[in-house]
Amino acid sequence: MYQPAREVLVGIATNLLNVLLSDTSLALNRAAMSSPTLAAILLQHGRHTTGPLIERYLARLHREGLMQLDDPAEAFRLFYGLTIQDSQIRALLGESPPSAPERATMARSAVSRFIELTAPPQRA
Repeated sequence: MYQPAREVLVGIATNLLNVLLSDTSLALNRAAMSSPTLAAILLQHGRHTTGPLIERYLARLHREGLMQLDDPAEAFRLFYGLTIQDSQIRALLGESPPSAPERATMARSAVSRFIELTAPPQRA
């Protein structure tokens, strides 16, 4: 039995926020800005690994009629943008990252917006 899509997406969004706003991630991203080798490693083991996994999940939701998506990769970029917003760049520039409760609220809000934007057409 599957977990409800909203629950899974909130978990994904929360994990993205927790990972990308962690002290370790922020330090690695700062270092990667001046190291093409480190940047390539971060992309390979981060975005280029995680993105396709989430895209496959979104494609499954589309196939099951739970979402209307033209392109799972584009849908992931939308999901990512709604989730992360400008929080990572602000943290990279020295602002304090959102607290755990703030990240949880951000995740739930992002998922609600994403679901609204990708809702399948209502059948009459």
